[in-house]
Amino acid sequence: MKIRSIGLVGAVLIAVVAINSFQSTKARLAKATRGDSGTAMDEPHHDDQFYVNMAQWALKKRLKDPESATFSNISVTQHGDTVATCGDVNSKHSFGGFTGKKSFLVVGSLAATEDDLEPGVFSAIWNRVCVQ
Repeated sequence: MKIRSIGLVGAVLIAVVAINSFQSTKARLAKATRGDSGTAMDEPHHDDQFYVNMAQWALKKRLKDPESATFSNISVTQHGDTVATCGDVNSKHSFGGFTGKKSFLVVGSLAATEDDLEPGVFSAIWNRVCVQ
């Protein structure tokens, strides 16, 4: 599904929903770690590799040939409670050739490559969540 037709406002709304989804997931995880006393135990802490694995899984679900995917230049950034995983992915397309490196970002449940959004929209989101 391409997001190009929804424009900048739609892309920003998707980013907001993804961030809220991530925060909601974090709250559910925290609730699941509560003891009998009802007080929160230490919230689960995930290292960068956890977020890298989740991003790779989310992106592979969208690819024509997930097993061919190679990832590079991966970074994990955190802005408050929001964690973003950013980098490049290359994989085979329907004809068996490689697509070439495409930048990607994963925030919460939103996984997008540079081909999914208008260039200015992708760059704006990238600069907001991927650059520290």
